[in-house]
Amino acid sequence: MIVPPLEALLLEPRGSAAGAAIGAPPAPVPAEPAPSRPGGGRALETALAAVWADVLGYDSVAPDADFYELGGDSIAGARIVEQIVRDLGHPTTLADLFQSGTVAALAERLRGRAGERNPASRGLLPAPARDRYPVAWEQLAVLRAEEAADMGAAYNLPSGLELPENIDIGRLRTAVDALIGRHEILRTRFIRPADGGEPAMEILPPAPAVIEEIELSGDAGLGEALKGWVRPFDLWSGVPMRLVLACVGGKPRALLLDVHHSLADAFTMELLLGNWPAYTPGPRGPRRPSI
Repeated sequence: MIVPPLEALLLEPRGSAAGAAIGAPPAPVPAEPAPSRPGGGRALETALAAVWADVLGYDSVAPDADFYELGGDSIAGARIVEQIVRDLGHPTTLADLFQSGTVAALAERLRGRAGERNPASRGLLPAPARDRYPVAWEQLAVLRAEEAADMGAAYNLPSGLELPENIDIGRLRTAVDALIGRHEILRTRFIRPADGGEPAMEILPPAPAVIEEIELSGDAGLGEALKGWVRPFDLWSGVPMRLVLACVGGKPRALLLDVHHSLADAFTMELLLGNWPAYTPGPRGPRRPSI
């Protein structure tokens, strides 16, 4: 990372000065012992409940406890779905999770489709495409905090990649375009409601990335130079994501990826950066710097 730890950067919406404007989060529902259920579904319910408890931070989760009342959100949902597909071998989508709402209902849905296809042959499935997507509670809290006070760059999530000296700029751009094309969150913009309702999200089609290029006098102080390009976002004008390419003597030396917290968190940023080597051409790709 080229900035202080994320925990020191982020102002937690629920504890900020704008907390009154944000409102309190839903209170979690305490977990209760799961009742015994007949039939083969008990094992699946138990496994699903263990995944929910692990991701949501509970010792146990009751089969009829509501996902949102347990503190679930879209990011936790993505982690639950990923773990179900990876560890349990059941093809699952975020739509399955959100529409089911409870462990019991999700288990019933997954049992209903068992045998229709080979679970091992399918990975994490995309949600159904739509023109507009709803904004999760946590995202709405961040948007309201930004409107209630001047947050500056407190909600930015910047990360830097130090580049090898011989990297080709054309192939680097191709790799960046591939990464953005793969991850829709890097193509998502917020739409302000015209009628005073809730904002929405729109996923833009893949397009060549806009990369700001800056020229530095040398490698010394590279991290400090990139910090100066961590600037506030206009959340209602385009995708709140920024790419900055730092060059020395006309040669690329570092790439800054800055994403607003309304679209990502530390976990998702690690996923994004973890995907980077797969899109980097050649044996000597970028490496995470100590700047």
